[in-house]
Amino acid sequence: MHALLQKTERLCNESAKVREQARDGLFSHFQQETDLLPIAADQERRARMARKPRGRPD
Repeated sequence: MHALLQKTERLCNESAKVREQARDGLFSHFQQETDLLPIAADQERRARMARKPRGRPD
């Protein structure tokens, strides 16, 4: 029983470590994306695309 508890605790700790690493990777990925984005012309183009009605070509 004690060995089972130790194994469960070890797996929980490893799982938490993996989640932490995944979260760090996700944050750094989004940080890279936002570092690339803030170009005024690109933001204006994205805004125009968002306003364009879908379904019929302009």
